[in-house]
Amino acid sequence: MASKTDNNWVSLSDIMTGLMIVFLFISISYMIEVKKRQAERDEIFEEFKATKEELYSELDSVFKADFQKWKVKLDKDLSIKFTNPEVL
Repeated sequence: MASKTDNNWVSLSDIMTGLMIVFLFISISYMIEVKKRQAERDEIFEEFKATKEELYSELDSVFKADFQKWKVKLDKDLSIKFTNPEVL
């Protein structure tokens, strides 16, 4: 009778080992998917950053003389500040 009980535990442990392997593969595939999404986000962020810097350079070069005349300051975050108190 003892050998029948031992066989049940062996088969149960085999099933649990199989489930563990399945969950291991699921978690690995999920981590790969998360890395892909993060790489896409990083690429979009870098593109946005480059576009923002390019826009700043263009605005600064085109309106540099006008900014001095209008007493306006262009910040790196593309915000415009009026330094003339009469404008406010």
